[in-house]
Amino acid sequence: MPLTLPAHSSILTGAYPDTHGVRSNDGFFLPAEVDTLAELLPDHASGAFVSAAVLDHSFGLDAGFETYVDAVARDARRGPMAVPSSPAEQTADRASDWLAEQNGPVLLWMHLYDAHLPHEPPEDLLREHGDPYLAEVARADRALGQILDTFRVLGRDPLVVVVGDHGEGRGDHGEQTHGLFVYRSTMRVPLVIAGPGVEPGRLDVPVSQVDLVPTILDALGQPVPAVDGRSLWAALGGDELDAVPVFGESLYGQLSFGLAPLRVVEDDTHRYTSAPRPERFAWRTDPQELVDLGEDAALLALIEARGEGRSATGGVDAELRARLSALGYVGGGAVVVDGAELPDPKDHTELPVLLERLTVAARTQEPQDAIPMLVAFRERYPAVGAVHLLLASAYELTGQLDEARAALEPLVERSPDEPGLRTRLARMEAGESRRHALEAVLADHPSWTDARTLLVWHLRDAGELRQAREQADLGVATDPDDLPLRLARASVLVELGENQAAERDGVEVLLGAPDDPDVRYVLGQALGRQGRTDEALAVLAEQRQMRPDHPGDAALYGLIAYNAGRFDVARAPLELAARHPDTGFEPPLALADLESMAGRHEEARVWLSAARLLAPDGAPIDTVEATLLLRAGQIEAASQRLK
Repeated sequence: MPLTLPAHSSILTGAYPDTHGVRSNDGFFLPAEVDTLAELLPDHASGAFVSAAVLDHSFGLDAGFETYVDAVARDARRGPMAVPSSPAEQTADRASDWLAEQNGPVLLWMHLYDAHLPHEPPEDLLREHGDPYLAEVARADRALGQILDTFRVLGRDPLVVVVGDHGEGRGDHGEQTHGLFVYRSTMRVPLVIAGPGVEPGRLDVPVSQVDLVPTILDALGQPVPAVDGRSLWAALGGDELDAVPVFGESLYGQLSFGLAPLRVVEDDTHRYTSAPRPERFAWRTDPQELVDLGEDAALLALIEARGEGRSATGGVDAELRARLSALGYVGGGAVVVDGAELPDPKDHTELPVLLERLTVAARTQEPQDAIPMLVAFRERYPAVGAVHLLLASAYELTGQLDEARAALEPLVERSPDEPGLRTRLARMEAGESRRHALEAVLADHPSWTDARTLLVWHLRDAGELRQAREQADLGVATDPDDLPLRLARASVLVELGENQAAERDGVEVLLGAPDDPDVRYVLGQALGRQGRTDEALAVLAEQRQMRPDHPGDAALYGLIAYNAGRFDVARAPLELAARHPDTGFEPPLALADLESMAGRHEEARVWLSAARLLAPDGAPIDTVEATLLLRAGQIEAASQRLK
């Protein structure tokens, strides 16, 4: 499968996608009943270190691993379409540190993501290799050398398996990236196995990623379960290996664009792809797959004998899926799903690139400017579910909620119980209607943390803090690594006065999502309310560097400084905040006090009037005004205010 999540699911289970059920990157998860290599080696200390959010633990590949490190952050340089990822050397550092702490047998999986668009290799490798793609391959190679050096320093002699999950089209047959087609450019991947018991040589028959689990188990003398793959271990020791057919597929075109699914089988001489216009190539003599030899009934029969297979969907966190719309990982599904009538992907090579460009444009323009081009794309390609989601978001951001709901209708008709869609619709409701809609989603899908997080924020904003805390605790107990939910809980804890607990949540979120400015806001609140002014202002100073003109950030920074007596620091951010009425009455009230202390009584009265207009019932406006009047020498007027 030329996509990251399904391919790694096969690498770690020995099963083809139609067996384990992970058929694409979007909306699929590895079922618990499908054993991973880590689960089959319980006597090994097991650690996984992945470099991209598309392999987040939410997708189920963490099963059996004692350590699964998947913390990645969006790199702002890569732009709005980039999958959050870590550079190879950072992943190798984490893996090396873990390895140095282990005794006894280990299973280490290190996943490197660098050779994906957009290519931004280190300058030294770019100068050496010229081609940015090859420079990023070299970056991964350098990280591999780093982990092998760690093994050597520790005196270990490991069995090493280096394998690609998919290739890159780079223009082959019109495909720039990967996922849409199943040509050799994206399906043929490197596989290197080295270590004790492996003889130097090369296997000259087709093998598959599904062969790795049985090969590794066989090498360790462990029982090999019934899986799709076969052990290559004897052949790695020098025995002959018979040729057997290997299989592949891509449902990406079907699931994302309403195009026909592709399935491929390769035997010792030919590759055959089932499609509306099937193709067969003699891959040994025609490795570029340029001469189509036409249909082959025997090879087609092998594909058909596998059947449709299973699809495991519905278990992936919606917030995570929303962050993966990049490099072909576009959500939303396809509106048209009748495989007998779907167009051939070969006739629509432009779709992935066009959708990527559209998504970038939609996310970098004002929503009202994006709507016309999204509507035009939808009219031309109505089967592309992602454009319905983008259009709904644009309408929602411009307050056109009826239009937003209408944009989602084709997707809702296709999947009326899909929790992500139901959560989006719930978000467009107000008041008790929103609450009831979110509770209904959670009644049917209790682990859907996106709905849980929205419900926590809704209850917090409604002042129902105890209920918000209960919902947050329930969600965190289910998934303690869900950062948006932990952030929501931290905000509730601040409102409840449980500032130390809020700080703990805030620090955890900051470690996992260092580029998220909202967490610094909540952490600054928690620190400020504990009287730790210097720490609070330091955190909020970082916050203000990330978004210097944000009035809410300025208000919090200014008020913490003001309450700590740092009046010279407080004035400028308070003035910025006070120009925005939605920051409330406190910034102008604090400014009134500052002007009064400086003897500028007229200016103080202006700010006090602004604060009075914004203040809710019960706000201490009269008390502050009395203080200002006393400073101005108006003792009788001050006395009247206090009566």
